[in-house]
Order: sequence, then structure tokens, then C-alpha cells
Amino acid sequence: MNYRDWMQYSRNPRAVKEDLAPDEAFVQRLWFEELYQNPLTLTDGRQIRVVQPGFWNREAGADFYHAAIIDENGKLQTGAVEIDLSPGQWRQHHHADNPRYNNVILHVVWRAGAREFFPVTVSGGAVRQAELSSQLKFPPAELREYFSATLSERELGAKRGRCGGILAALTDDAVLKILRDAGEFRFAQKRQLFRLKAAALGVEQALWLGVAEALGFAKNRAAFRGLAQRLTVGDLLTVTTDWRREALLFGVAGFMPGARLPERLAASAYARRLWDEWWQYRAAWQERVIPRAIWRLAGVRPLNRPERRVALMARLSAPVNWRMFTRLARIGNYELLQSFFAELTHDFWSTHCTLASSPSAAPAGLLGEGRLTALMFNTVWPLSARENPGETEERLRRAASGQQNRLAKIAAVRLLGNRNARGLKTSLLAQEGLLQVYRDFCLRDFHQCRDCAFPELTEKYL
Repeated sequence: MNYRDWMQYSRNPRAVKEDLAPDEAFVQRLWFEELYQNPLTLTDGRQIRVVQPGFWNREAGADFYHAAIIDENGKLQTGAVEIDLSPGQWRQHHHADNPRYNNVILHVVWRAGAREFFPVTVSGGAVRQAELSSQLKFPPAELREYFSATLSERELGAKRGRCGGILAALTDDAVLKILRDAGEFRFAQKRQLFRLKAAALGVEQALWLGVAEALGFAKNRAAFRGLAQRLTVGDLLTVTTDWRREALLFGVAGFMPGARLPERLAASAYARRLWDEWWQYRAAWQERVIPRAIWRLAGVRPLNRPERRVALMARLSAPVNWRMFTRLARIGNYELLQSFFAELTHDFWSTHCTLASSPSAAPAGLLGEGRLTALMFNTVWPLSARENPGETEERLRRAASGQQNRLAKIAAVRLLGNRNARGLKTSLLAQEGLLQVYRDFCLRDFHQCRDCAFPELTEKYL
């Protein structure tokens, strides 16, 4: 054995065997790197062509989203791709019973085996299936050692698009100019959306919905929007006590136990008081309760748990707090609102993440900087721009971006190859512009950038 053999053996003594069954993460990587023959032959003998493999999904649902294929009839099909080691795992992993897999257009397996298996979705639709191990461009052992992807590509599940080469040739100032312009366009859309909501629902309910969506972030935005629709701020402002207001919000959110308080919560004075309050109104509000299954809790950090966000909504909707918040929102001053939310503490939720959790050593704020920044851009500044447009625009131009979220990181890889352009990570407008370009171009493209107009438009723009 030479040194190369030593290194290979030290990583995995069995890795020298080409027929070694890989783990699912490796098969996903092969799909992401497009290291298979194209067209692909399905297990039923038909052929399809993969136009783009999709973005690697790190959350619940199918392994790749925004994928595209040319199907056996020559038509473009878009949707998700699920990766498994064997066909039967479709049933073992309960994909057939999960609505999140309804949009799967291709089931990719490492080996199909001799026994036929036909995957179907919960709605009864048949899913195409392809074996990958027999259709690779190179031997698996060689791919295991040599396939390439940058760290950011592997972590985020996206690759640099065709525009990356054009943007790479531009100066930092030129890139920043494009993205800030896209950010201003995005803000103009937010202003128009808020105007329409305010006209339809009233300014205060439009503001209440904006708060709820900001608290929901990506995972639970729809659930929080539903809660704010079922319990309007007008409803809550008429409630006479803080306990009743809080109980209604937790109950309608679906976070209250059923007919009995579980033993694990019985010792908590807070849980007992909340449950006793909710029980008095449960019958009248039961039809509005959000199903618990709607909430997405997997992968949510403890301090970002939706229960803590609901507690903030309860504190915010107290009449005295709501009057102060709406006044500050119309002014649009970030620092004043930051101080306001810092003072909205809670005797229980400032030190707890769930009803059953142990208290933390130190209290934590109910609203983080990132959520406040999102609330300002999406709701508060669209409101203040109605009354103080010049002042709001100046605040927006000076605004610093918060911590870059996952979607912004994906957009940065896709558009810039994760280039650290000067000013990009500190300008809120530039970060919002990244998201706008990603939405308008990347998420509308299903042909691996072939027909995307953004590269040509970039050249003309400058």
C-alpha cells in the first residue's frame, strides 16, 4: 500500500469497494453535483432529461425543491425530487402519507432491486422513479473521493448561477448599486401591499398582520397570519384583563391542553392560571383554534419558539402598549421601537421556551434584532412612508442589515458565488435586493440559467 491507499483506508477501511452501499447524504450529493447520465432512464424503461436538479432542502419535506425535468412526453415538469437508498423507503419514511411530498416529480433511488415498487403521493398521483447507481458518469469510489462543492454550496444546497461570472467582473460599488436598486424596488412593492391591506382592513389590523408575519418568520408565517386573522387586534383591545387576552391567544393558537391539564404542567402556576382562563372561553372560540399540526417546530431554536412569540403578541395587544406601538410605528424610528420592544418583558416567557421547560439562568428578550429589522422593512416603514416619505427613505438608505438569514445566504451563493462584496452584508437595501433578484429570476428559472435574462440585463444596466 502507498500513502494514497493509507489515507483512503484511514477514512473508511471499506471505501475501496466500489459496490459499498453509500449513505443517503452521499447519494444526495451525487444528485446535487449532477454526476449522472442525462437523459435518465426510469425504472419502467421510459426516459427523462433533467434540466435542473433543484435546490438542496435542509428542512422538512422532499430533499430537493425547484427542480425541473423534460418528461417522457417532451414536456417541462417542475417540482421536487426525493432521494432514497431503495424504493421501499418511500413507504417506510411515510412519504405516501405526507402532503409535503405531493409535488414530487421524481423519486431517485440508489438501487431499485428486483422487486417492483411504484411510489404514489397522498393524493394518489404516481411518481416517476429512477435508479442512480447504474447511471453514474464515473465509478462510485472515484466520485466519493473527487466530487467537488464549496463549503457554502454544501451547507446551503445551491450553486452559483450563470450571472455569477458577470457580477464577478464588476466592482463592489457596481454590484452594490444593482442590489440596492433592487432593494428599493422591493420596498416599493411592500409599500403598495401595505396600502392595499390598510384600505381593505384598516391601518391597525394591517399593522397587526405585519407583526404576526414578522414573528412567524419563514417556518410559521402562515400560522401566525392565521392567528392574527382569527384574533384581530380589534378583538383583543376589547378584552378587559391581561390574563384573558393571553389565554385567548394561546388557546386559539392551539397551544392549550384539552379537557385536562397534563400532569407535567400541573405544578406550574402560570400554566394552571392560563388553562383556567382559557377553559372559560374554549367553547365559544373552539371553531377558530388553529390545528397543532400547522405549526412547524422542528429545527426552531428554543428562543424562537412560537409560544414566546405568542406571548409577545399578548403583551403588545394590551391597549396601552398598542397605542404606544402604533404611534412609534407611524414615526418609523428604529431606535425608539427597539427600546419599546426591549421593555416588553414577561414574568414567565422571558425565562422559558415552552410551558413545560425549566427556567433559564438569565432572561432573554421576546423579539430579536433580526425580527425587528424584518418588521421595520416589511410593515413599519411602509406605514411611516405614508406620512413621512422623505424621512423614511433616508432611514431606509442608512439602515444596516441584520444577521443574514438562510434564504439571503442561498441568494448570495446563487448570484455572487458567496463573494464578500464591500458593503453587501451591512446594507439592508442590498440584502433585500439580493432576495428580490433571487425571487424574480432564480425562482422563475427552470432551465439552469439558460434562458435567464438577468446576466444580459446586468450588462445593459451598467
